[in-house]
Amino acid sequence: MEKNYTFKFNSDTALEALKVGKYDPLNFYEARLDLFNLSVMADYDQLICLPTLTAIDKYWYQIETARKVLRQLGGRALLADEVGLGKTIEAGLIIAEYLARGMVQSLLVLTPASLVSQWQLELSDKFNIATITTDNRDPQQPIDSFWTENS
Repeated sequence: MEKNYTFKFNSDTALEALKVGKYDPLNFYEARLDLFNLSVMADYDQLICLPTLTAIDKYWYQIETARKVLRQLGGRALLADEVGLGKTIEAGLIIAEYLARGMVQSLLVLTPASLVSQWQLELSDKFNIATITTDNRDPQQPIDSFWTENS
């Protein structure tokens, strides 16, 4: 038998409970937080990164593409369409959503050498994502140590 529960948060009741020391142990709180995070991660109807992205114009087709890649394709997609329609924005939306949901901690962008600085600038300016590139490394530094030090 399935039970449905509806909870309303009453700040007065919560404050009173705290005053008299009536609260759940920390592990109960952490379990509820984990459950909430799982429910947020499972639902891609709304992109939670959108309110934080104020430096870009977001078009419906870019948002829909990002949602489809996240929801139906598991984040694996080849974005290909006409020049200037926003493939970089779509990719940035997908990256920003994964970062906002805590589903990735790092990422690797592979791009032709001539586009490295453009991608670095776009991710920084439009999505507030800091990046490092092999262009930033000391030429005297062995390439193997670059990857291990910066991962």
